[in-house]
Amino acid sequence: MLVGRKELGAEEGDSRSIVHLLVEQVEFANVIVLNKTDLVSTIELARLEAILRKLNPGAFVIESQFGKVSPTQLLNTRSFDMTSASMVPGWARELMGNHHKPETEEYGISSYIFRADRPFHPERLNMLTDTFPLPGVLRSKG
Repeated sequence: MLVGRKELGAEEGDSRSIVHLLVEQVEFANVIVLNKTDLVSTIELARLEAILRKLNPGAFVIESQFGKVSPTQLLNTRSFDMTSASMVPGWARELMGNHHKPETEEYGISSYIFRADRPFHPERLNMLTDTFPLPGVLRSKG
């Protein structure tokens, strides 16, 4: 379920969207993982990669399915350069500001991890979520 920023607790008059956060993350990344690439056409994938290249030409883009990515492609790559990353327009604007607001505050994003000793009963859980919708929940996994 997707909801607007107002439902996520955005301040009145703040017209920025979660899209702004995603763009900033792409601009600043040195490695970008495109997961579930098996679910899109080659044309859609090429279009997405072209957009990413425009936003961040220096990023290493990895295509994956089912989240399968070699840790060596992500960890200790030594490819991050703060000087280069800070020259990206979105981050240059952020650096000129007086106060940095954490993304969790700015975009109203939070997460919660629930761990249990045994799994939920699938039919009862389904009945619960059908009966009591969870506004603001963008994604649940498990």
